Amino acid sequence: MKTARKEIKIGAAVHELLMREAGEFQLSHREYTEAVIRYFASRRLNPKTVREGLAWGLHDAFDKGITKILDMLNRQEQESMALMVASLKEILHEQINTRILIEVLLNNLHQLSEMNREELQQMVQKNSQYALQRKQEILKAYNHEKEQP
Repeated sequence: MKTARKEIKIGAAVHELLMREAGEFQLSHREYTEAVIRYFASRRLNPKTVREGLAWGLHDAFDKGITKILDMLNRQEQESMALMVASLKEILHEQINTRILIEVLLNNLHQLSEMNREELQQMVQKNSQYALQRKQEILKAYNHEKEQP
């Protein structure tokens, strides 16, 4: 029984490459050549246009995917930081208000005696002005500390 054989002519450099690659995988020249042909045919790839094999396209897609993921994580981190900063500012203002109220209460305890209605109204007005002034002073000190390293 005679096998139908076809011959192809290849250059010496390509033949050396065939010998090296086929030998590395312990394949005959025929087995290696047939496997390469099946590989390109089954994937509908044009061997002339494939750069660095299939890995080239995967590498590019992987880089793009990683870039998208990193951009998304960076955006999420910035949004989270903005929310945290806003929350911390609210907490700071509440702490300032509490501190001021405590200062006012302590001051009032020292000043309370028998006061008439007019004196009490003056004290309430004075306390309101004091609270506003202290809040501005504390915020100014806070901003000054924040600006210094």
